[in-house]
Amino acid sequence: MFETLKQQWHRFETEHLTPQQPDPISYHAAITPDYLTGEANGKEFGRIAWQDIEIVAINIEGDFEPFPYWYIGRPNQGVRLPQDTENMADMLAALAQYLPHFASDTTRREIDTAMQASEGRYYIWQR
Repeated sequence: MFETLKQQWHRFETEHLTPQQPDPISYHAAITPDYLTGEANGKEFGRIAWQDIEIVAINIEGDFEPFPYWYIGRPNQGVRLPQDTENMADMLAALAQYLPHFASDTTRREIDTAMQASEGRYYIWQR
């Protein structure tokens, strides 16, 4: 799942965001009752229906400074969003609303652990 979504993101970035976009990239999670979509500068780069989500994980990435990325989906489909996604609080609220048992103390502890880490992959929720 991680490599597939990362490769899809890099293809999208090459085609739509660089080098023609000199401005910083703005990430947004589009949330509907049926699906979650990742957007960069207003362009969709990933979508998954809530019922198709099998895993939510945080992967710490970065060559110079560690940075958390959220992976939400299943092996060949999903959304990869950076922690600084502009409406991250809304996305977390939607995960709690649409994914059974996402809103739990265990999930909260896993998220806290991942956010304090400098490397690694953290499985936050699984169906």
